[in-house]
Amino acid sequence: MTTETPISIDSISILLQSIWVDCFRSVLSKIAEFPIKVESEKDEEFAAADAAGDKPLVWSLFAVSKSLNGEMAIQSDESAALPLAQLLMSEPVCL
Repeated sequence: MTTETPISIDSISILLQSIWVDCFRSVLSKIAEFPIKVESEKDEEFAAADAAGDKPLVWSLFAVSKSLNGEMAIQSDESAALPLAQLLMSEPVCL
């Protein structure tokens, strides 16, 4: 049996994550033209849901270029991934 040392997240990382979530919520709400709920989950909560296998999980990869050059991955369950994809593809969002 092996054990891993838990990753310690410092307060600056938590603050940056909070800022990112707020910005992501704002951008999605402007695109959708209605309020969008975006929350970050603690790693332990998401890992527990993943291990339970209640809902299939989906990874969405976002890549940008030019001045915002970089990639970002979001993990969510299928029920959240579909409306996000519809929103970003300018399709009607089916909730």
